[in-house]
This record gives sequence, structure tokens and C-alpha cells, in this order.
Amino acid sequence: MSSTKKIINFSQYFNYYTKQKYYIWHPFLESDLENEDANGFALPLVKNVHSLNFGDFLDDEDEESEDDFWSNFINQAENTPWDFKGANLIAYDKVEEQFINYLNSNIWCVQNNYETVIFKKVSDINEAIINTQEALKNDKIKHIINPVFSFKTLSENNDEFIIKAQPFAYDKVTKTIYFKRMNSKTTNKDYLEANYLYQVAKIANIEVEKIKNIIFDDYLQNGIAYKKNKLNFRLIDASSCSKNKMNKQTLRNELGYSINDGTYFSSKNELGIKGNYIYSAKMEDIFAQPTARSKPKTVADFMSKNPSSKFGDFRNIISQIISAYYISKPTFSHNNKILLPDSDLYYGKNKELINKIRVAITPNELQYSPALCKCLGTFDQNYLDQFWQRVKEKRSYHNLFSSFVFEILSLIHQKNKRIIWYDYEGLSSVFPIIDYLNPYIQIAHQVSIIETVNGKIVSKENIVKDPKNITIYDLLDNIISVYSNKADYYIVFNKGYENTRNKELLELIKLYHKDNKHSEQIKHYLTTKQLNLEKIEKLINHINNNTIDLLDFFKPISKSKFDERYRGSEAKNYYVFKTNYVPQADFHKNNLNNEIRYTSISKNDSNFNVENLAMDYYDDRFSIFIYELWGKTSIKKIEHIITENKFNLRHIIKPYKSLEIQNGSMALEESISRKLGIIGDSAWETKIDSLKEYCENDVMAMIMTYDFIMEIVASVFKNIYDTEYKLDENQYYDFDAELLKLVVKSK
Repeated sequence: MSSTKKIINFSQYFNYYTKQKYYIWHPFLESDLENEDANGFALPLVKNVHSLNFGDFLDDEDEESEDDFWSNFINQAENTPWDFKGANLIAYDKVEEQFINYLNSNIWCVQNNYETVIFKKVSDINEAIINTQEALKNDKIKHIINPVFSFKTLSENNDEFIIKAQPFAYDKVTKTIYFKRMNSKTTNKDYLEANYLYQVAKIANIEVEKIKNIIFDDYLQNGIAYKKNKLNFRLIDASSCSKNKMNKQTLRNELGYSINDGTYFSSKNELGIKGNYIYSAKMEDIFAQPTARSKPKTVADFMSKNPSSKFGDFRNIISQIISAYYISKPTFSHNNKILLPDSDLYYGKNKELINKIRVAITPNELQYSPALCKCLGTFDQNYLDQFWQRVKEKRSYHNLFSSFVFEILSLIHQKNKRIIWYDYEGLSSVFPIIDYLNPYIQIAHQVSIIETVNGKIVSKENIVKDPKNITIYDLLDNIISVYSNKADYYIVFNKGYENTRNKELLELIKLYHKDNKHSEQIKHYLTTKQLNLEKIEKLINHINNNTIDLLDFFKPISKSKFDERYRGSEAKNYYVFKTNYVPQADFHKNNLNNEIRYTSISKNDSNFNVENLAMDYYDDRFSIFIYELWGKTSIKKIEHIITENKFNLRHIIKPYKSLEIQNGSMALEESISRKLGIIGDSAWETKIDSLKEYCENDVMAMIMTYDFIMEIVASVFKNIYDTEYKLDENQYYDFDAELLKLVVKSK
């Protein structure tokens, strides 16, 4: 490995604690899997591994999401090398300006501008070091933004390495180092970074008495709400000690909030140990994660019990990082058996490497979504055997659908009902887009709406609100359009997204309604729409309460819903029907278990039975199971299987690859660029039609998915089309076990 300058940043230091030594310096490249490992062990790569689409075998929740823009932004902001461009650079500069203003005005109370020197992050490390040294010598300067602390050392080969630390700021007066996080959630990574900054500064002869972290303050416990384009900050000196970020619900309670910002250590423990970054750095260890029950009585009780948590001697760690620079191969084995030594470490889990190795060595016929059997510990042959066994169990099932499908179709098939099919496209920003909205929270600035009655499309509407000037009233316009004068049902794919946006909008409306700044205007708006606060709440609740989720056809039935319907005192029979509609892959067709029972619609079937099959399928809780979806439930995967098989459905969408905007991430990036002013007025006008085309295509994909579901059911019950859109409200589908037919019953 060659480099003009061999520089160790915090990213290499963090990699030491979260990855095997080879990956301290090397990215996770697929080519790494081609060669045998450092132990001479050759990975049993599947033939044509490079032809496999890695994304096909990720969990749906791990696929590229519309939040990736900001996830990548945060990752780049908090790690080096630092190379922002385009929209990221504009956003970063604006965010950093607010961080600096917070320090100058709220923490340092700067009287004279010359007291604070601000350095831009530069690629020339020598320039950065010289700038910092001169600022440290200048008595007029009290505060340094973006300083660089460093020292040099030699490897055994006499190569020079520069160990570089770049905190956000340094206060020369109070000897305080500041680093920052561009979100509100903390983890044990903060302690590692604080220790790295402290140790480098100490070796570089920089005095450090305090270490503090600036994070976003997303929560209203302090009574301060976000205002448009203005970030709220919180200065903390301790963090959560877990490698996982807390969820919203945990952060909303007092204990979670105090653990996240470190105030627990100063207010809840009996020892009075502050548990702050500087104490941790001096102890060279992290603390045990506090809980409501934990009451440490000694310093030893207070510290982590896991040996892997200890930071270790800093100079020794740096020596190991330098030695790792010369490692030419990764390690995938132990005693000639597959083993990833870095798959689950105290400060991180290498999910990406686990997935790449699993895909690369899993035979084609055993590829599947990792959600089927997640790796909860060390990645080794035992885990692979468990995963492959679970895939074989799935592969033994015929493609099928259950009687639960009839429940959903019974609603959609009611006659003369106005059904609104809709899809939101979100806009998010590191800055609050409107008052009371937290950073990164998406708002639905774009919506496509298709109304059907008895299966006929009667209207279409595509709305794109300008991100540059978006207001809460634009969002209200959108949801009123979705409401469509109280339609009967609303259909989406994954209602968790749309319903959440609707609930968040309702909360915003309530906050605006009681805020003196906004109250009069929002009341006026509602009045012009013949609404008030109570009516708009009913409007939004009507949409959410009458939403049908197409995802329910493809994901497992929830355990609570399954137990309520099929295992209670008044349990229904749970019928499971084989379908041949989707052609089976050879390795699926050739490995079916003929002893598995299904509900037959013919007494001539060799496996004829009409029994309650709930116990047989209890663990899986199928609604629709198509093995060839590989355990995925995304609408894009369903669209792919429809296109791949050239199904002749009533509605066919435009291929996404033919569109200018091809996915949600592209749509989000265009909207963010408009929000940041990168896309001007005339250029934005040319983008609107492409955004509308993409969003409408998503809604048409839902209608196509419904057609696909109907064909699956019709492959067993051809008469399903006879009653489509002809049911009364009190009628529903049921399987008649005596007639062996799908029948319509009345409640």
C-alpha cells in the first residue's frame, strides 16, 4: 500500500476497535474476497460471484433508503479524509456557521472578533499544523476553530506516520477541546473520539482539562422548540455508553434523555462520579451503560466489565495501527474454518462485511434475505449452517397464499367505494424546514393521487410543492387533496411511512395552533377550507384509520393479529393454498417437501385436507409467500418479478430505468438541492415534470401490485373476478370447507 503521506486520523483509530486490522486501512472491496486470506484459507466463493446483485440479498430495511443522503453527510462530516462537494459542501458550510455562532455567542461570549480564529479544513496537513501552531502562540487569540493537533512517529520500516487529531474547536483559556455531532443521538463512539483527541493533544503538548461535545437538541424537555433554518444545540461532556443509538421512544423519557446527554452521571449515581469524557480518557476505559436499576457503589462498579471496552495504551494502539498498514490480506478463518474475528465487537458490528461474505460464499440456491436468520454474534460456520438450514426450510414450501388475503380483499372489493391510491415523496434537511420540525425529519412536499371507483381510474393528481419556499400550509394543501372529500379507503404500500407523516403533520398543526406567532394565520387558513382544529384532526385520522396497506399481503401477519384470529377461543380456520402463478426456480421446484400439508380445493388431491393449519404455519404466519422474492417485501422487488416474468396484468408501469428520476433517493437529492439553492427557478421548473412522472409511476406500481395479487388468488379461485367490486359493506370472502370454494358471506 502506497501513499504520499501516511496519516492516521480518528477514522483509523475507530477502525482499530471495530474492524480486523486489515480493514483499518482498506475499504470493504469485493475484490478482497477473491484471494485467500492471511491464513492461507480460500473462501469457497460461489461461481460467478461478481454476477450476483449484492442488494438483492440484503434485508429490505438495509436497502438504500431515502435517508442515505443525510447518513452519508453525517458520516463524512464526522470522519476524515474530508472532501465535501456540491450540495454536501453548501449544507456543511451552513451548519458549521451555526455551530461556530453557538460557541461564540452562547459558550465563549466573544466580545471581539479577533479572539476567535476560524480555519477552513484543508487537505495540506503541513499548512493546517502551521496555522494551529501560530494561533496557539498568538496571545490575542483565545479560541481556535478547526485546529489540528499532531505528532510524528516512525514504523519499523522507518516510514514516517503523522498522527492527526482535528477537534471542532479548542479554548486556549479554559483548555477545553470541543468536538461535534450532527445529530442528537450519542453512542460509545464519542468516548473513543474524546480519548483520541485527548491522547494526541497530550503527546503534542497541548493542555487539555475538559472535553465537550456539541450535539443537536431535538427534544422539548428543555422547553425550546426548533425554528425554521435554526439549529438548537446542547453542550455535553458525557454520552450514552452503548454502541447502538437510542430510539425515539427511549429518548422521550427522562432516564433515556439523561443517559443520552450524560447528565445521568452527575445527577443519578450515588458516587458523584461525573462519568465525563476527560475522566474516561484518564481511566482509559468506558463506563457501564446506566439503567434504571443500576446503582454502582464503587468506582469499579461504575466502569465497564467487558475487557474489550478498555482503550489500552495509546502509543501501543498507534503502533498496531501502523503495523496494520503493511498487512496485505484480511483474515476470514481460524483453524481452517470460516470465522470473521471482527464481526461483532464492543464498539461496532461489521454488518457490511458479514453480508458481503455471506453472499459471496452462499450457493445460488441458498441465497436469501438475512432477515430470515440474522447474525447476532460471531460470523462463523455455525451461523452459516443455521442460515442455510432456514433457507432450505423456506425452499421446501410451495408458493402459497393464506385465507388472511381474503380479509384485505373483502375491503377493496366493496362496490362503488371511492378508493384513493397515493404515495408521498419526502423532503428532509439538516436544518428545520419549518418551525417545530426537527432536523432530518421528512415532510411530504410531493404527492401523487389516483382515485378509482369499481376498479376504474376516475382522476389523477400530481402535486409538487417548491422545497425552496415550503410552508406548513403547503403540507395542509397536500393532505386535504389526499382526503379527497372523505374518500372511503386509502391504499398505500407501507403505511408506516405515510401514516407517520400524517401524524407528524397533525402534531405540527397543534403546535402552530397554540403558538402566538402562528395561531392567527393557521386559524385563518383552516377557516378558508371550512375547517378547524377538531375537523382537521378528524380528517387526518379518517385517512389513517381507513388506510389499506398492500405490504400486509407480503409480510408475515403480526403475531398479535395471528393469535387473535387463529388461536383464540373463537379462532377462525387458517387455510393455506398452493399457487403456481409465479414460475418456480429449479432449485425451489426440485426441493419441495411433499409431506407439507396445504388446503386443497379438490377431493382428488393426494394431500386432500381442509384442516385448520395454524399450528403447521405458526412460526411463518404467511399472508402471501413467493420464494422467488428471496424473502424481500419491497415494491421494487415485486415490480421486478412482474417484469421478469412478463405477466400480462391490467396495469403495467413504465420501467424505472426509463425514467429520469428512477428512485426515491434521486427524487430526494433533487429536492434537497432545490432547498439549498443549488437548483435555480428555471432549472427547477424543468425538474417538476420528471418528479411527477416518478411519483405517479410509484402509485401505478401499487395498482399493478394489486393486479398481481388478484392473479395469484385467481390461480386457485378463478371466480374471484366475478365478485370484484361487487361486495356490500356487510359482506366478506371466506373459504367454504365443505364446498371447497371461495364464497361470499354476510356478517
